[in-house]
Amino acid sequence: MRSVRPALEELERAFEVFAPLFQVAFPKPVIAIQTKGKKNALGWFVGDKWENAVDKSIAEITIAAEHLKGEPEDIAETLIHEMTHYANNLAGVKDCSSFQYHNKQFRERAESVGLVVERGPRGWAYTKLGPELLEKVKSAALDPQAFSLFRTGVKPQKQPTKMKKWSCGCTNIRVATAVEAVCHHCGQPFLLV
Repeated sequence: MRSVRPALEELERAFEVFAPLFQVAFPKPVIAIQTKGKKNALGWFVGDKWENAVDKSIAEITIAAEHLKGEPEDIAETLIHEMTHYANNLAGVKDCSSFQYHNKQFRERAESVGLVVERGPRGWAYTKLGPELLEKVKSAALDPQAFSLFRTGVKPQKQPTKMKKWSCGCTNIRVATAVEAVCHHCGQPFLLV
């Protein structure tokens, strides 16, 4: 497979299946697949990045392209996590800071749909499927083949340093240019090591 279309279609279907859990009238968001880049996130929600001739504000739920290699249950958990943000956004509830600290409003909504929430460095951001929600996700029968194409997590190559190590025998220094100096402590010249 060389298209993300099956994954997008499956994510859109999953959104429709899981929407009733929230007891909220969800306008259909744009569901996107994008690289996470330098982010650590598996997905994210933005309330107003799209519009069309009718709607001036359309929400977006993104699943990281690198996360598509996970199990369908893991992908569904990320989708439901982001749907939690969407439900809170629709209710006018601010549940996350600009530094991605998830507050108790996020935790309460997430737990209400069956996510198990744990506190960590980013507040209540750490979620997993509770037993009942896991059964609902399994009954949705997400197609694993739809998620067989994923982006690899390419790590940027570290640029070689210009810094060179010089030593007089008692002290080491690192500098980016040639050194013509004598150590004031031992009286020896600094030599490139």
